[in-house]
Amino acid sequence: MATMLLSQGVPMLVAGDEIGRSQGGNNNAYCQDSEISWIDWEGISEDDRHFFAFVRHMVAMRRDHIVFHRSHFFHAEFIPGTEIRDVTWYKPNGEEFSSDDWSDPSAKCLGYLVRGEAGELHLTPLGEAQPDDSFFIAFNAFHEPVEWTLPLIEIDTDWRVVADTASENNINAVGPILAAGAVYEVQPRSLVLFTRHVEAAETVEL
Repeated sequence: MATMLLSQGVPMLVAGDEIGRSQGGNNNAYCQDSEISWIDWEGISEDDRHFFAFVRHMVAMRRDHIVFHRSHFFHAEFIPGTEIRDVTWYKPNGEEFSSDDWSDPSAKCLGYLVRGEAGELHLTPLGEAQPDDSFFIAFNAFHEPVEWTLPLIEIDTDWRVVADTASENNINAVGPILAAGAVYEVQPRSLVLFTRHVEAAETVEL
């Protein structure tokens, strides 16, 4: 699922992945005309239906947000036309990754921030700037929960949980709102997707 969401190329999904079809562990099942390769749509369990809804939610997120299907690779450099880096990598304590952190064999967690400012990268087919939301993604490959400090990108930054793969309600599009610097517990072997939350401006009646 993370591959589908984060890839800058073609999503890595094949038929049946969206309902958790395992093919019995057979990764070469195209030559099997049997239950190994068939998709039993009538026999989908409730868990499979929930996972299917989650996949649809992630596909929609990738489709609707240009930061997830951009036409340029990330280089951790400033977006042309802005003073903002295209991607920033974070450790659970809220500090940015250093070169030594990339070679740390004990590291089991990784977070990254992608900014929605268009600059000269996020453009419509007509070449117009297409700004987007900013997102933070936290991965925990460890077997225990990890407390994650959310990054501060601007004064009064808030984050809203968009998806938490460890939550039973992981397709809830209106999750809790947390201030930058707040700590969110990322469960074992899961990822959490946050979007920058901006309060709507109050309407003033004249």
